[in-house]
Amino acid sequence: MNLQPALQKRLQRFRKRLRRLQDNATADNIHNFRIACREVLACYPLLKAIGPAKRWKPFLKDALDALDRLRDLQQMQEYLLQQQLLLPSVVHSTLEKPIEKATRHWLDYAPTLQAQKFLRAIAATEKSLKSSNSLSDRLQDAFEKLWNKALHHTQQCLLAADVTDLESLHRLRIRYKSIRYLLELLENDISLSLHRKTLKQWQDTLGDVQDLLVMARLSKELELPTSLSQEFLRRAEEEARYCVAQRDILAQFLQSIDDQVKALL
Repeated sequence: MNLQPALQKRLQRFRKRLRRLQDNATADNIHNFRIACREVLACYPLLKAIGPAKRWKPFLKDALDALDRLRDLQQMQEYLLQQQLLLPSVVHSTLEKPIEKATRHWLDYAPTLQAQKFLRAIAATEKSLKSSNSLSDRLQDAFEKLWNKALHHTQQCLLAADVTDLESLHRLRIRYKSIRYLLELLENDISLSLHRKTLKQWQDTLGDVQDLLVMARLSKELELPTSLSQEFLRRAEEEARYCVAQRDILAQFLQSIDDQVKALL
């Protein structure tokens, strides 16, 4: 197991997506940058073991916070139009100003990611990955601890998932994403292509529950028809029931993945 190339690739992807977002804050660029942030944060304990990662971690967390509302509003706009739940003119008039406000909030924060303190910290971490020839054992030990912890938390959240507590599905989603982001570091060591579709399918389904919950809350906040928030909740509960009904299948899938990871460690 050689994690250095995979970690280097992840940081390079983060830089690339940051540049794209700074050039144009489209919905796709925001979505891709948020994924890149979470990918890097998922391997923070590994990077912390070899360099000054703690210097840049707060910047990434703040960037996610600055983008959260804008992404939620853009996603709701896209969903309403695709599903034809409201007239396009109503969608536009309702969301135009909130999206403008959220965009300004992001643009106010964006220059922070060009600060020398942040850029030097990222560069120092990248340099640590390139310059040291004795990282393999340290990274593997750190990965093993991180994987076991992430798997344990995911399994606990899976057991606790409950249709009557939709937030429990959100907690499971967060834990599950950490598993996926760690697993993708091993794409050169295991046959990840065999599992990629299943990994994405579960993340998308869990994500749908949370997205629908967020849209239900936004519907109330924006004073849209009560029937709309109720429909979002109905769809969220439907997705949640599916997830909980498939609990054993997901547990078996996680165990299968863990067996392959353990064989490498």
